[in-house]
Amino acid sequence: MKSWLKSLFISLITILWITMFIVILVNSKSTAGEVSLVIMLTLITSLSIAFVILLIRSTRKQNQVLNAYANRDKKTFLFEMNYKTGIVNIFDNNLSMDKSMKLKAFAKRYLGIVENSKEYIALIIGKLDLDYYNKQYIKVTDNNVEKFYKFKCLLTEKGKLYGSIEQMDE
Repeated sequence: MKSWLKSLFISLITILWITMFIVILVNSKSTAGEVSLVIMLTLITSLSIAFVILLIRSTRKQNQVLNAYANRDKKTFLFEMNYKTGIVNIFDNNLSMDKSMKLKAFAKRYLGIVENSKEYIALIIGKLDLDYYNKQYIKVTDNNVEKFYKFKCLLTEKGKLYGSIEQMDE
């Protein structure tokens, strides 16, 4: 979750707990059963809110992937980057696997990252800040021909990244 969302969630739980204890202190005739019930309801409410937040987040990411597939053209392709295996699978317009390439070749060809650089090492261990590359034009020289690519990060999971790359006209 994003940091502001975590802060909001923690604040909400804290407010619920404080409210619960104020109600218990004001109503001193509360029995142990009533106190347990209030604690259980607070926990259930907190878990429900967390589940809804995660569900909304997951749905938004899936919609991004579907939109990228629907809005594709011949110069746009989807890819799956697997950090554990170091392999990038590239999919054609029918979502069948077109080809696989090593992460090193992918980084050089589509992101313009040179081997043994700080960016390359960060990419291999999955710590590269891809927001820098996200939605911007990347100029790459391949066989003395300059090509421009637009990289878009769509979905990240443990050890994997899904995205699209569009080859731009000069």
